[in-house]
Amino acid sequence: MRGHRAGAGRRRRDDRGDRWRNVEYRLTPLGEEIAERVAGLVGLLESRMPDITAAQARYDAR
Repeated sequence: MRGHRAGAGRRRRDDRGDRWRNVEYRLTPLGEEIAERVAGLVGLLESRMPDITAAQARYDAR
């Protein structure tokens, strides 16, 4: 099995070298950390959406 780092260390590409191309991608530890932090940010934004839309409405009402 041959493999190399791809995507600036965020994902790993494993080329199985089969007759039929069989390539698997998975996140590297760095990619997993980034994905976890992005998911946390998305969760925060979703939970605060009522506050965000209220602030936008106050701004628009000026």
